[in-house]
Amino acid sequence: MDSDISNPYLLGINYIICFYFIIQRIIVFNWIWKNKEKYDNHEDKLYQKFGIFLPFRLLFTYTNYGNTLCFFNSLYFILYNQQPFSFVFPVVWTLVFSVTAGYWVLVYPFKNHSLLPINMNLEISGHGPLLILNSLSLYLYQYPVFELHHILYTIYFNLFWLLCIWMPWYFLTGDYIYFVFKPNFPVFFKINIVIKMCLLSLMGFMIAHLIEFKV
Repeated sequence: MDSDISNPYLLGINYIICFYFIIQRIIVFNWIWKNKEKYDNHEDKLYQKFGIFLPFRLLFTYTNYGNTLCFFNSLYFILYNQQPFSFVFPVVWTLVFSVTAGYWVLVYPFKNHSLLPINMNLEISGHGPLLILNSLSLYLYQYPVFELHHILYTIYFNLFWLLCIWMPWYFLTGDYIYFVFKPNFPVFFKINIVIKMCLLSLMGFMIAHLIEFKV
């Protein structure tokens, strides 16, 4: 999928996305390191074993998964003035939408129950700005970007995170990452969360159509 090179704003937005992602990750890693003691004192005693590697557990979160794909998509755009494949931007946009909506609708309500330290400024910075920037990119495209079959790729990428990133990490470390995946919660509750995330992806796909056609 060739980019609309004549529109300089697209390139500028992708530079901002890359810069923002890197700075935000550095700040989050640093904050977790400074608050390591609070993690070590968590009731589960789950985080003590990570030691100096505690901040790196962020690499296995759904938020990092979506935002990292967003970063590499923008980096590719900067280097080659085009998207890598036609399905990549729709997948990235929908994943970033799911990261944002899924966090505020399904994860954040349980934050107080997890007893982990929380910084609202960092939570907001990780779940929202990249969606806004990608929505601006989508609005600026001068041709249709989203096609119906792209939603399948989004589902595949969601399942990839669940089966190939989250599950191996959980079985190797016991770290469930999100409170809603805590082991003592019923299996059907967790399945319900996964289904809701898929529905959010479908909703995001439809919203993207509205943005794309400037409805």
